[in-house]
Amino acid sequence: MREHILNFCFKGDRDYVHGTDIYNTINKFIKEKFGLFGISKIDMSIHKIIKNNLIFKTPMNKDVEREENTAVVFSFVHDSDKYKILLSENNQKIDCRYQYLEENIINNCEIDNSNKKIALVEKSGYSNIENYVAMNKALLNSIYHDVKCKWFFTRLQTDLSEETSIYRSLTVEVKHNFNFKLTKSLMKMDDREIGYLYFSLI
Repeated sequence: MREHILNFCFKGDRDYVHGTDIYNTINKFIKEKFGLFGISKIDMSIHKIIKNNLIFKTPMNKDVEREENTAVVFSFVHDSDKYKILLSENNQKIDCRYQYLEENIINNCEIDNSNKKIALVEKSGYSNIENYVAMNKALLNSIYHDVKCKWFFTRLQTDLSEETSIYRSLTVEVKHNFNFKLTKSLMKMDDREIGYLYFSLI
């Protein structure tokens, strides 16, 4: 069975692979290596803090079960066919990083604590998922400002596979807080609901 390695660089001053890079890299790989464009019903879950590059084995299997060492599960639908990819860490250390100015996103946002909403009203230059994740983190930090732990992006459910889109505004609204073990937030592009983001406190 052929193995595929996905290589990453750390974002900014982080010492772990950011979930947005995992999503964008897998999505790009599916298009370039397998020719699957316009995928839908995307469900990505991150099960650990990832500090090495990722590996997965083909073929993609809709019936594959999560294994003990699985770090990321990425499932989707293409032309009515269901696919699932299991990714695990390999022993390849990450030795690169790149600049990430998250404040360029947050500085262009308006936060409404009373309604648990945040809106991006100006373009940031970053991808859709980078915008949404940064927005959600800023919103959670604003609403729950007394919480001392760190928020991590742990799951994404969406039909939006494009890396960037044309929009007037992006919004995120916290819908549920499951005793701080998991939060669920609704993502919207203009007036269209495009999925959910889940964060956990670590």
